[in-house]
Amino acid sequence: MAKINRTLKNFLIIFAVLLVIGAGVFAGLRYYNGIKEFGYQSDLFNEDNFADSGTNNILSANAGDIKKLIPGDKTGFVINFKNGGALTVSNLKITIKTPEHLKLSNDLQTPYPYDYNEKNGTIIFSVGTLSSQESGILKISFDILSPLIDGLLIESPEVKFDYFKESVFLGQGSDFSKDILPVKEKLIISSMAKLENSFIKLSVAHKYDSGDGQIKIKKADVLNLLIFVFNGGTMNAENVNLKISGLENLIITSSSEEIIIKNGEIDINIPLIEILGSKTLRITAAIDPGVENNHVFSPVLEIKSGKENLIKETQVSAVLKLFPDFTESKIAIADNNGGDTYNGEILNVNATITNIGDIEAANVTASLVLLETIKTYTGKTEWAFTEIKPGSSVSVTTQLKVSDTISRDVVSSVKLLIKADNSEKTDEDFTVSSNSIKIYYSKPFAGTSIPIVALHGIEPFAAGRWETSTENFDYLCSMLKSLGYQTITLMDLYNYVSFGKALPEKPVILTSDDGYQSLYTNAFPVLKKYGFKMTVFLIDGYIGNSEAERRNNDFDKGVGAVVVRPMLVWPEVNAMSNYGIEFGSHGITHSNLNQISLEAARNEMAASKADIEAHLRKPCVFIAWPHDAVDGELISLLPQLNYAGGIRYSGGVLDVTHINLYNLPRIPFTNDIRSSQYAGLLRLQ
Repeated sequence: MAKINRTLKNFLIIFAVLLVIGAGVFAGLRYYNGIKEFGYQSDLFNEDNFADSGTNNILSANAGDIKKLIPGDKTGFVINFKNGGALTVSNLKITIKTPEHLKLSNDLQTPYPYDYNEKNGTIIFSVGTLSSQESGILKISFDILSPLIDGLLIESPEVKFDYFKESVFLGQGSDFSKDILPVKEKLIISSMAKLENSFIKLSVAHKYDSGDGQIKIKKADVLNLLIFVFNGGTMNAENVNLKISGLENLIITSSSEEIIIKNGEIDINIPLIEILGSKTLRITAAIDPGVENNHVFSPVLEIKSGKENLIKETQVSAVLKLFPDFTESKIAIADNNGGDTYNGEILNVNATITNIGDIEAANVTASLVLLETIKTYTGKTEWAFTEIKPGSSVSVTTQLKVSDTISRDVVSSVKLLIKADNSEKTDEDFTVSSNSIKIYYSKPFAGTSIPIVALHGIEPFAAGRWETSTENFDYLCSMLKSLGYQTITLMDLYNYVSFGKALPEKPVILTSDDGYQSLYTNAFPVLKKYGFKMTVFLIDGYIGNSEAERRNNDFDKGVGAVVVRPMLVWPEVNAMSNYGIEFGSHGITHSNLNQISLEAARNEMAASKADIEAHLRKPCVFIAWPHDAVDGELISLLPQLNYAGGIRYSGGVLDVTHINLYNLPRIPFTNDIRSSQYAGLLRLQ
C-alpha cells in the first residue's frame, strides 16, 4: 500500500512538473508571438507608402529623352501617386516647386483644391485621404516665360508628398514626407528670332500702273520706301544688320533716321529688336536728274541676324518713263469786238502749247476741236512743230466765227488737241479746253434806226420836268419787252459800226444823265426785272465813296424845275456795273464845256474818264455832252482822249445809215411826256 502511495506521489510530482514546464512553454510561446506582431505592425507603420517609383513619379507630357520647350508656349507634367502601403494615409498634400522660367498656367484644371504662392512658385495640392492601394493622377500645366535664350536647361519641377498615417495596434500616428524623383527627360529651351515676316515696300504718290508689276514714274515723282522688320520669334533679335540695295540714282530727301546712300546701298545696324517688336524705316527719295529713260528702281532688303540671312524684294518696281507733258497748255477765246457775243461774230483764239515733261516732244501737232456753234474763219486750225523742248512753249493765234444758225442762247467753247510721236498720253489726256463764252441768239438787225432814250432820275413820284416816275419807267420797259426789243449798250453800237458786231433784231438803248441815287433804288430793280441794260453818264465829281460822302445835285442848284435829289455813291455804281450797266462820262462838274477854255474842257473830259475807269476797272469811252453843248473843237478832243464817241441830249431817233459816233442823237423823256406817247416818239414797230 505504501508502495502504491509512493508511486502515486511520484506520478503527481512528475505531472506537476510537467504542468509547470508546459505553462512556461506556453507563456514563452505567447510572449514570442507578441514580440513578433509588434515588430510587424511597426514595420507597416514605418514603411514608405509611396516607395514604388513606377506608380509614384512625375512624367513630362511628351515622351523622349530630350524635350524642347518653346518660349511663350506651354509645357505639361503628369504626377502619378499610389498608396502602396497597408495603412490608409490621410491629409495627403502634393507640393510642387515651379522651376525657374516657368509659371503656373491660369487655365489649370484639377479635381483637387490647391494653393499657389506665385512669389516663391510653390503649389500645394490637397488630395486628402488615400486608402491602401488607392491611386490618383495630377495633371499640371506651366506657361514658358519669354524671352529665353536658346539651349537653356530647365530644371524638373520638385515634387514632395506630405501625409499623415496612424496605427491602431501601436496606438500612435505621425506625419511623413516623400520626395519624388525628377523627370528623366532633359528640358531644353528651343528659342530663335524670326524675321521672315519683314518686308520692303516701294510706292509713289502718283503711280501709273503699266500692268506688268511695275509702276511708271516721272523725274519729278518722289519715291517712298517703307522698310518694316518684325521679330515674330521667341527670342530677342540682337545685332540686326539691314542692307538696302538697288538705290542707284536716288537722292534721299527725308528719312525717319539719319542715313545716307553709299554706292547705291544703305547699311543700318539695329542693336535689338525684342520679341514681337519691330523696326520701321521710312525713306523719301528724289530721282537724280541725270538718270536715263527706262531706268528701273527695284530695291532689295537683306536682313542678317545671327545665323538668319533673309532677302526681301519689293512686290513692285518703278520704271522711269520720260514723256512730253502738255497738261499746262492753255487756250483762250474772246469776242473780237469786245462785249457780248452774237450770231456771226468773229472770235480771236490764242493758244500756248507748253511742254512741262522730262523729254522733248517730237513731231507735235495741235488742232482745234470745234462745236457746231463755232466755225472756221480765217487762219489755221491745225499746227505742226518738229519739236518742243522741255520747259518750252509755242504760241498760235487764229480767228473763228460764231455760227449764223444759232436759234437760242448757248454757252460754247473750243478745245485744243495736242499730239506727239513720243507721247504716252491718249488724245483725251492732252485735250485742253478754252474758257466758255455765252452766245446770245438774235435775229440779224436789218433796220435803219435805233432809238436812244434820254432819262434823268427815276422817282416814285416824279417832280420837276426832268424826272420820270417809276411807274412810267416800268411801263416803258414792259412795252419794249412785249414788242421784242432788246437793250444794247453804246459799246455794242460802237462794235457794230466799227467791226460789224451783230445786233439784235430790235435794238434799243436806254440812257440816263447825272447819276442820281434813284437809278439804283428805283430803276435798277426794273431793269433786272426785264433783263435790260442801260448806259449811265456820271458827273463823277458828285459821286461819293460812301454813304457818309453822298452828295446832292448841287450842280443844278437854282435851276428851275429841278428838285434837290441825292446822287449815287461808288459802291452802288460798282454793283450796277457788275450786273452789266454801262457807265460813261458827263464831266466832273457838269460845266458847259463850250463856255470854258478848250484846255479846261480837255482836262475835265480826261479827268472824268480816268476817275470812272479807276473806280470800275472798265473802259469809259463815251461822253454825254453836259447841257447838250458841243462844237467841232470839243468833238476833236474825243479821239485825242481815247473816247469812242459822244452823245447829245436830243436829236431824235438814230439813223444807222448815217451814224456819227461823236454826235449821237437821243430822244428826251421828261415828266410832261405821257406814257401813251412813248411808242410814237421812239418809232417802235
